[in-house]
Amino acid sequence: MQQPIDRHDRIETMSNRTDVSVESKNISVTPGETVRTSAPIRNSGDAQAQFTFRIEGLNSDWYNLPVSSTTLFPRDEEELAFSLHPPKDESTKPGLYPFTLVIDCRQNPGASERIAFTLEVRDIPEPQLELAPRRFTGNKGVYRVTVSNPGDRTVVVRLRVTGSDTVMRCTLQPESVTVPAGGSAESTLEVGLRWRRFFSSRQEYSFTILAEQAGSDRVKSVAGELVRKKRRMRLPSGLSSPAPLRRRKEPPDITCFEAVTEDRRRYRLNWSVEQAREVKLDDEEVELQGFREMVPAEVTTYVLTAVNKHGYRSKTVEVEPLPAPEEKYSDRVLVMVTPDSLSVTAGSEPVEAAVEVRNIGSIVDKFSVEVEGIPRSWYSLSAPEVALMPHAGEDIQLAFHPPKAEGVVSGTYPFAVTVRSQSIPDDSASAVGRLEILPSVDYSVSLKPYRVLSRRKCTFQVHIVSKDVTEAGLFIDVIDAENGLRFKLENDSPVIPPWQTVDIPMLVKPKRNSLIGDIKRYDINLTATTAEGYIQLARCQMDHKPFLSSWRPIFRTVKYIVFVGVAGFAVWYLIRLGGGWSSLTSDPQTWIDGTIRHLRGWFY
Repeated sequence: MQQPIDRHDRIETMSNRTDVSVESKNISVTPGETVRTSAPIRNSGDAQAQFTFRIEGLNSDWYNLPVSSTTLFPRDEEELAFSLHPPKDESTKPGLYPFTLVIDCRQNPGASERIAFTLEVRDIPEPQLELAPRRFTGNKGVYRVTVSNPGDRTVVVRLRVTGSDTVMRCTLQPESVTVPAGGSAESTLEVGLRWRRFFSSRQEYSFTILAEQAGSDRVKSVAGELVRKKRRMRLPSGLSSPAPLRRRKEPPDITCFEAVTEDRRRYRLNWSVEQAREVKLDDEEVELQGFREMVPAEVTTYVLTAVNKHGYRSKTVEVEPLPAPEEKYSDRVLVMVTPDSLSVTAGSEPVEAAVEVRNIGSIVDKFSVEVEGIPRSWYSLSAPEVALMPHAGEDIQLAFHPPKAEGVVSGTYPFAVTVRSQSIPDDSASAVGRLEILPSVDYSVSLKPYRVLSRRKCTFQVHIVSKDVTEAGLFIDVIDAENGLRFKLENDSPVIPPWQTVDIPMLVKPKRNSLIGDIKRYDINLTATTAEGYIQLARCQMDHKPFLSSWRPIFRTVKYIVFVGVAGFAVWYLIRLGGGWSSLTSDPQTWIDGTIRHLRGWFY
């Protein structure tokens, strides 16, 4: 098994036959991937020579050397290319692996070239799995499953639920999510208890969600729990229940209230409350469970208050965002940004500002230019450093181009351009500015599933995906062409946070349920409109199936009933002609003679 080391060396050699000047290369690769590299080979001798190649220090199944020898004329040069592909199995461990490319000359066996390389095998980034809330009280709970991808490529993750028994009913939608590089995706898990719960004394039901990445054997898991509500014993009026059976008079329980952030600029407040009549976040009334996106400009304290008739509970969370950049002055350098306030649309044409750097010291100095307060991918500098004579100055172009990608949100972002003296690194000057990412709304709406066959009512999911930097406040309207359906949306005015996905249940039922008839198809049209008038359309179909397709089964049933009734009456009358049932059972021959005698009397 190949073992990694903790450091690597650099080797550069030359002989009288071969001239190879290659810096030691740090090659990075993930197990299962292939990386290609090359080394130039030059015949520095005065005669034609043949060279052979081999690799030392690596397992043979880790590399592919397509050419093992070559012949070069004097002063001729050739690129030797080879590929590295560490296998994706348990034997491949992350770390540094040094290896050597050895070049031998057949005309001069004593002279060999040895070129040192270092192969860095990176660990395969694993998707991160989160479940919120982890614990839910009730006979039915809705959980949010979040899959985060810390890697640099898009992955497909399959989700499944294990550990649930016959009492639990688990529905995971969707069961497979596509997670972009550096992003996240969400799925919804609904857990309910079946009718068998009435015969079970258990109060807590646990389950486990497994996340399997396509093409990988690694599995991530997270556990959750559904706590069944305790049943209360109903007693006749006038009787009081024993002390242990009386409902405990307790204030609400705030099970979760936290602030989560990745960049200390945008925070996500998550909360979950039980046994509360009213819940408020600061002064705004909210649901028992939910989340809210916040972009505080300074240290802010958020208060969650829950109230019921037995009292109240409150919990606070304090967030401390990155401090706003401040101007700094120096006796050696002066920096100015023009203009200091800019506006840009994410993903569109960049906007530029001029950074004037002036050496106000008395010696020649070299200065480095940095931008603080915004991510590195949002801007580019025409020159990251500049050398200036005393009292000389130079303009550097600063271009802002924030990408239209997940994590970028509209708003105002203060930044600082810092110029630092390389002779005295602690001596620097800063000029502040403001970058505004303009609001932009882009979203998609779809209805899932597309077609449903139902006798009475059915449920669709309105799937809304925000694909821009600004939250989308929508107004949803649903109609059908024949005006024969009733619609009930859980929320017809949702607010979709940037880069988030929301599923809204929509109940559909016919205004008139037909008992008999053919399957009738209804075309449903949904419109989601923003306050600015931007409209997105979604369509689906509902096939209403009556209980019976025609009157024929009813007529056939009536015919069978009439036939059975007539046949039964005929049998009863025939038994009665011979003397009745007692005569038939006690003396069959007498019953037969009596019946024949009555029948002859009808005709003679």
